[in-house]
Amino acid sequence: MNPSIDFEKSIRHERLIYRGTSRQRMRIFLYRHFPGILLLTASLLFFAGAVIDGSRLLIAAATLPLLLFAISMALINKLVKVEGSELRKNQTEIFALLLRVYPGIQRHNCSPQVIIITNERRALSLDKEIIILLEDRNVYMHISIFGWGNIKYLLFAIPNYLKSKSVLKNFYRRVR
Repeated sequence: MNPSIDFEKSIRHERLIYRGTSRQRMRIFLYRHFPGILLLTASLLFFAGAVIDGSRLLIAAATLPLLLFAISMALINKLVKVEGSELRKNQTEIFALLLRVYPGIQRHNCSPQVIIITNERRALSLDKEIIILLEDRNVYMHISIFGWGNIKYLLFAIPNYLKSKSVLKNFYRRVR
């Protein structure tokens, strides 16, 4: 589901950054963000129309989706960070915790420092992808939900970010 992740840049910027040529990265960006860009543009147009109309109620109603889409776009590739223990213990503990939270997940080791976890593919279901980056004592996590064609669902960016924070908070309690 996921193209090759640039580990060092992702850790440095605390967001998922992919490897490849600039053309490949642009294609990934547009493919993953295009629905969000359309929704953000539509909500901006709705907001602009409300401002032109001058109705305070309409402006308030237009502000909420605009804020939600803008925050979601900012969080769509954001990594959540927590300090863990040693590398091997972090690998074992995070996977054991995720098995309890998401039964039936499948682990795909990309490297000792990058773990990608997915749920079982079922017809007409949403695909969940959990990316874990392990750097010395730090653990970084990102949860994504994909629909048909492996397009990230923008509207799940905020709940996924909060879920990542919650899981890593429980992880921190376990390793400390």
